[in-house]
Amino acid sequence: VPGLPEGTYRAFGIEGDSMPPIYEGFIVIGRYVEDALGLRENKRYILVIRNSGIVFKKIMREVKRKHSLILVSDNPEYSPYSIEIA
Repeated sequence: VPGLPEGTYRAFGIEGDSMPPIYEGFIVIGRYVEDALGLRENKRYILVIRNSGIVFKKIMREVKRKHSLILVSDNPEYSPYSIEIA
């Protein structure tokens, strides 16, 4: 895609309604992030989760557990959930 800054990118099709105004059928493009420490809170990310698949969520740091993230949907019908990070 012309105009993107240097980096490695991948596009994903969206399924579901958990992240309005991004809806099913939309395509999101994400830049590869080498280390989870580079993730910023309250920003949307495409996460490839081993044994769980691919999700598009906002992230929050888990205060009580250093090596986990809380994944949050913009649609309040979906509850946040926690994942472990390496």
